[in-house]
Amino acid sequence: MKALILIDSFKGTLTSKELGEITKEELKQRNIESTYFPISDGGDGFLDAISALKDFQKVDVKTYDAFFKEIDAYYLYDEATKTAFIELAKASGINLIDANKLNPLTASTYGLGVIIKNAIINGAKNLVIGIGGSATNDGGSGMLEALGVKFYYKNELLKKMNNERLAHITKIDVTELNELMSGVSVLVMSDVNNPLLGVRGATYIFSPQKGATDETLPLLEENMANYATISFETLGCDYKDEAGSGAAGGVGFALKAYLKGKYQPGIDYLLNKVSKFDLSSYDTVISGEGKIDSQSIDGKVISGIIKHFGDKKIILLCALNEFNSFDYEIHSIVPQLATKQESKDNPNKYFRMLVQKTFNKYNGVIFDLDGTLLDTISDITDAINDAIKIVDCEKVTVDEAKYLVGSGVDNIIKRLITLRSLNESLFNELKDRYMRFYGLCKKNKTKSYEGINELLLKLKEMGVKIAVFSNKPEIDTQEVIDYYFPNIFDYVVGKRDGVAIKPSSEGAKPILDYFNMPKDKILYIGDTQVDMETAKNIGVKSVGALWGFRTKEELVSNGASCLVNCPLEVLGLFME
Repeated sequence: MKALILIDSFKGTLTSKELGEITKEELKQRNIESTYFPISDGGDGFLDAISALKDFQKVDVKTYDAFFKEIDAYYLYDEATKTAFIELAKASGINLIDANKLNPLTASTYGLGVIIKNAIINGAKNLVIGIGGSATNDGGSGMLEALGVKFYYKNELLKKMNNERLAHITKIDVTELNELMSGVSVLVMSDVNNPLLGVRGATYIFSPQKGATDETLPLLEENMANYATISFETLGCDYKDEAGSGAAGGVGFALKAYLKGKYQPGIDYLLNKVSKFDLSSYDTVISGEGKIDSQSIDGKVISGIIKHFGDKKIILLCALNEFNSFDYEIHSIVPQLATKQESKDNPNKYFRMLVQKTFNKYNGVIFDLDGTLLDTISDITDAINDAIKIVDCEKVTVDEAKYLVGSGVDNIIKRLITLRSLNESLFNELKDRYMRFYGLCKKNKTKSYEGINELLLKLKEMGVKIAVFSNKPEIDTQEVIDYYFPNIFDYVVGKRDGVAIKPSSEGAKPILDYFNMPKDKILYIGDTQVDMETAKNIGVKSVGALWGFRTKEELVSNGASCLVNCPLEVLGLFME
């Protein structure tokens, strides 16, 4: 596998560049060669995507956010072609504003205009402008004001243009704008096809996410309609119904009508640039965006990537998937790894977990208990030796006890009777005494093996589901797990009435149902012959734990698929 990573930003949380870096880091740990390009539909991350293609000059600019707070921004400049690359979101972006301060009536694109004017004054003859992610609904009037357009109410000059002031426009003067833009071409990057006005327009579709309410929507629309009318009277041409005019709260309209901008989907522009690299050796494309829904195949990043790379395997990563009929492999954070709020609060953590889960060789682990998770042999030995006090015989050593353990307490007592040549009629008395003593002393010397806790926590971080499958009675198994590993395991199964014990696979069915994944994605880790047989009967890969009760030779002879010397070696299996 050789992967090309082209993931759009998870809006409000992670940039395309950050997503690409995390994915590349995790793939490298799994020895998967990959390359990433930041990608954008014209919104957040547009300049990151451009700068990844070529090392352009970065030009710093003092400008304003959507509410006229002075901020630092920048654009990219190619001196050879006199081309400036500009991202609206760097000045008028919604991500620059606290959510509780959003107000589409008063937000302005003036800061975007400042950047554009700076580029032109510095010699740019070609402008490539990405216009996604705005906090505004001013029809681009603020931008036009910064570029020299004068808006009048009768003879009064209107300043600091925003949606509220659109209602008062009676005349527009474009003289200074035309002089400034002489000889300058504009290419607009956007994935939006909406018109300026109407139920699919800038106001009704996009302004609610910018702070509009049911009460303010009609006012916002009315103001925009007046602006469109006066613009028609001024320019003699009508762009309000054109596809894309509703982009970025009407900035698309202003760029089309006033700056004669040409439109191109941002993703198509960037993918054409990316395709100039030799990508023939890549067999897999990893893409995605914050939420995958019906819009994802209607002009957005994913749609463009499918069109460009349809001959390659495509894997999609997202925070939330709402389009289940999609014909591609989709992996989401919610609800498998986190809630929506958890994903928003810790986006880096949960996206990394998503990548790990997606590209791990295994996504589920079933653990044996005694001899694998817990070193219980000392307490078991003490319980056995207490039981045989009813007869005159030699005490059992720890090494002997290791070979008595396996397949439940009944088999411990049967093997004990054989080992010490005891009368079989003593079975029930020996078992009762063993159970009574073990119930009292089972936490005296028992401890988790060194490295087990660290392994379990790492598996959880990686999004791996983990379960326990034991021949101990289920109530005892759950008690032990709650004591030594609280809130760690996803599922715990012990011996239940009417259900065959290990090595039968019958008891594992609830675990497999909970895991809900192919069996080749599951490991079974144990330390005895019974465990290796159990894994075989379940149909999953068996891992022999050499720190447990039995020898390497026994595990190998009973079909262990692989052996690990210590718990943390298990992690290496996920990176194969």
